[in-house]
Amino acid sequence: MSYINIMRKSAKIIVLDKANNILVLRRSETHPYWPKHYDFPGGIIEKGEAPEVGVERELIEETGLKAENISLIYEKKHLLGFHRYIYLAKLNEIKPGIEISWEHDQAIWMAKDTLLNLKMPIGVDIFYKKVIEQVKKSI
Repeated sequence: MSYINIMRKSAKIIVLDKANNILVLRRSETHPYWPKHYDFPGGIIEKGEAPEVGVERELIEETGLKAENISLIYEKKHLLGFHRYIYLAKLNEIKPGIEISWEHDQAIWMAKDTLLNLKMPIGVDIFYKKVIEQVKKSI
């Protein structure tokens, strides 16, 4: 049995505004995974797409935002071919407007302390936990 063809890449991006507020999205009620849970922009990287290109595409699709100076802050390659990437982007304005996609029903700019004081939902997406860990370490 070969596991080589299972490779799947996924990326999230922590977006900071000029005042260091963090962009947090809430998944819509119709989202297929973890509806009504908080989330961060990102998603599946398409076949042949570089992770940094994919996370930029996801950011635009989910929020309408274009970020420059995106940097990789976390990378984990699992043995079975599932790779996770977390990026960080800093915007040059305070709380810019967001054009949310069907996947989300809210976009909220939160202070780091507010975000870290949110109760962790039961059964939350493991990727959400990883992003929160990076917020604690990197922001």
